[in-house]
Amino acid sequence: MTKEEIKEYKRNWYLSNIELCKERAKRNKKLNKESVDEYNKNYRAKHKDKLKKWQEENKTHIKEYKKQYKLKNKTNRNVHEKKRKISDDLYNLKCSIRRSISSSFKKRGYSKDSKTCKILGCSFDDFKTHIESKFEPWMNWSNYGNINGIANVEKFSWDIDHIIPLYDAKTKEDIIRLNHYTNLQPLCSYTNRILKRNCNNFRYHSYNVHN
Repeated sequence: MTKEEIKEYKRNWYLSNIELCKERAKRNKKLNKESVDEYNKNYRAKHKDKLKKWQEENKTHIKEYKKQYKLKNKTNRNVHEKKRKISDDLYNLKCSIRRSISSSFKKRGYSKDSKTCKILGCSFDDFKTHIESKFEPWMNWSNYGNINGIANVEKFSWDIDHIIPLYDAKTKEDIIRLNHYTNLQPLCSYTNRILKRNCNNFRYHSYNVHN
């Protein structure tokens, strides 16, 4: 057999036994995680330009594959994500602040063009340290985000709060400025969701009535 014939044979065998190959690869990665990760890292670095070109040429296919994968594995992904949020404080913070910042743009009709870290002005690790430095004695990562849905009790849970509220944002640049880490702090959910929010709603409606 020629080199091309061997290559074609291997390709056809793989396509005919794709599930078996996936299972073998999955088992191998589990048993040899460090060496597999190292190999993949080196391979991506060595073939960076080739991979980039392939991604550009197959952009539509990749997008559709990711969409179908998410739909197919939605339940498993949700379960995995919930478990990870409980066990990984940094991951939970990442998800929360990404969602919060994206929402602050969408609500005002803008698109979020920059990565979350760039808008924050620091890495997620540094942001976590910044928030922890402002903790009150009763605050910890276990009572972050009003997990049990109780916001009318003081010192029960806390949120990430904008010191200068987003209500003051008039432009896209204002939204970026107000989402900088120096304008964010941990604040009691009761104070943030009931007391401060009612105050901000009053300010917002008063502004619209008089302008």
